[in-house]
Amino acid sequence: MVSKQITNLKFIKKIITFEPAKEIFELLKINLSKVNKAKNYNYGWATKRGSLNFYENPSNSGDFSLLPNKQRNILHKYHFEIANVQLKKIIKNYKNYQYILKTDCQGYDIEIFNSLENKLLEKTLWSVIVESSGMEDFLSEKIVSPLLAQRPFLYLSSPKTLKFLKSLGFDVFDDIIDISYDVEYDLVKRTQMFSEQVSKISNLDSDSLSDELTHRCEKNFKNVFNLVKTQNLSDDLSKCLDIIFNIERIPNKVKKLYNGT
Repeated sequence: MVSKQITNLKFIKKIITFEPAKEIFELLKINLSKVNKAKNYNYGWATKRGSLNFYENPSNSGDFSLLPNKQRNILHKYHFEIANVQLKKIIKNYKNYQYILKTDCQGYDIEIFNSLENKLLEKTLWSVIVESSGMEDFLSEKIVSPLLAQRPFLYLSSPKTLKFLKSLGFDVFDDIIDISYDVEYDLVKRTQMFSEQVSKISNLDSDSLSDELTHRCEKNFKNVFNLVKTQNLSDDLSKCLDIIFNIERIPNKVKKLYNGT
């Protein structure tokens, strides 16, 4: 849906999508059938090439995960290609473009980012995160990924989520972007206001901001572990971190910080 929402933005010249789930891929093709600038691939990104087991929750449309539970009980096998290789191809084919990389990997985003070469990450400075929940102050694993990966982010979620993040001591970069969309309750208006900020960051001089943003993202990273140490986490953020750190998919040095060792 994000791809469809941004098609009318003037600065968007090309949209490249990757979707491993065949059912969702067919819907994606329908949604983008009239978008000439879109190119769609029926596979996902991972650290290794091959097929992976995915589990579907039939009672919740779009709920596919590598992790089975009582609700996710329908097994599928989907194909994945190496993320680093795919991003290299995109940059090679579109050398004169600026890049916005939007991911939704069921909490595995940080593993994807950790597998990318630094020189590739430097070309995709900002993380753009879109959350579908209608609950206020809702946090998911999507926001944890850029915090741990030490990347600046532009976050569209339910109303007042950024305000909530600020109350936890996180930098939401509101001196660079206009986050007034965070208090807009009309979804259409909020999405349009958010899209305008996506347009804004695409035109920023990232080189001049790089050092400053690196320092600020490092502070956000440290704040995660300060909150863990003081046990001052929100329930949502605590659950997200527990899920992420209980799975072997992040650097040991980060895991040790979380575990207090």
